[in-house]
Amino acid sequence: MEVAAHGLLSTAKEYFKYGGEALIIDEIHKYPSWQIEIKNIIDTFRGKKVLFSGSSSLELQKGKADLSRRVVYYHLKGLSFREYLELKAKIKIAAYRLSDVLDHHVKIAQEVSEGRTVLKYFQEYLVSGYYPFFMEGEKTYLSKVLNIIEKVLYEDVAVIGGVRGANIRVIRKILWLIATSSPFFVNIEKMGRELKISKEYLYQYLEYLESAGLMIALRPGGKGYKPIRKPEKIFIENPNLLSAIHHSLMSESERGVVRETFFASQVRGIASLALPDAGDFLVDGKYVFEMGGEDKSSKQI
Repeated sequence: MEVAAHGLLSTAKEYFKYGGEALIIDEIHKYPSWQIEIKNIIDTFRGKKVLFSGSSSLELQKGKADLSRRVVYYHLKGLSFREYLELKAKIKIAAYRLSDVLDHHVKIAQEVSEGRTVLKYFQEYLVSGYYPFFMEGEKTYLSKVLNIIEKVLYEDVAVIGGVRGANIRVIRKILWLIATSSPFFVNIEKMGRELKISKEYLYQYLEYLESAGLMIALRPGGKGYKPIRKPEKIFIENPNLLSAIHHSLMSESERGVVRETFFASQVRGIASLALPDAGDFLVDGKYVFEMGGEDKSSKQI
């Protein structure tokens, strides 16, 4: 209340006057005109540190242009399986580069699994390990994940995107379609007919979902104009969101979607992802990956 009454800049002046060195602000996006206030604080107190965070990726992205020369942005992803293992079971595993995994996967797999029930923890991670609040209690985990979805839709997409409540229900249905497909290949004309909305609105809603961190869109790989084409294959952003939206992921085809969702969620943080002409994923424009179980061969690639 005091910050809202006096303003961020005034609060910063008072804080730094008494010897403060680093001003830390949480949920910055909820403060009106936060970009202007942060810009003024940084320009006024050049020798001080300013750190701010926010849970609305859409709102923070809007402020990037205004602060591009003053602020370094960091997108905090959910937990990797390695991080989950350390928090959940106190199992410490070294981080490996993608090139190391490709060249020495057998050796690495043996080192990771030796004397440990890693696969048991991996199944738990796919359902309830991506967000660190699993440590607050796994019985309430699913409801909290569903709350995240509702918050993003009704606070971020609805308010920032100016989307009405009736259309938020359409966006929720889009999420359901993606989560219950094996996998979801984009057919704009068919989706538009099913949802009774125009292609323009559909493209806009897909962009909102991607920017808000609820889905991953794959576009064709290649040079020139290919990378800016419409999305052709879509995944829910991580396996926990997928599990929350689609509660029964039991059949072989559905397990395949979980595999692909896990791969996309983990790899896109360290490399570029695109849709290859053959196979499931094109990584950094040179590695083609095909997801599958033990019966898969190399015919697909």
